[in-house]
Amino acid sequence: MNPYVRGIFATSVFSGITGSSSGGLRLMYQSLSDTFLGSGANLEVLHRLTSIAAGGLDTLPHSPGLFLMFSVLGVNHKTAYRHVFACSVVIPVIVCVAATAICIFAGI
Repeated sequence: MNPYVRGIFATSVFSGITGSSSGGLRLMYQSLSDTFLGSGANLEVLHRLTSIAAGGLDTLPHSPGLFLMFSVLGVNHKTAYRHVFACSVVIPVIVCVAATAICIFAGI
């Protein structure tokens, strides 16, 4: 599997589980750093792609930040989450897939 795809997939999964983009990045780097160092991938590009990927699934409905934001705004998940989902899950995932495809096809 391509190291870039592996990196964005692992980062997205960890970010989704923790509900935090920084937590997902930290877990991914701690657990898979040796794999990526030995893969020969461009680590600068990998870091950029994983940083983009971390922002995709970090705002799933169980994210602690959403509960805080919704309580401050006085709304609930039923009325507001679809808007948050479109802006902070769908768009970052599309951008991440597009950026990864460009890097792979360009041979970066």
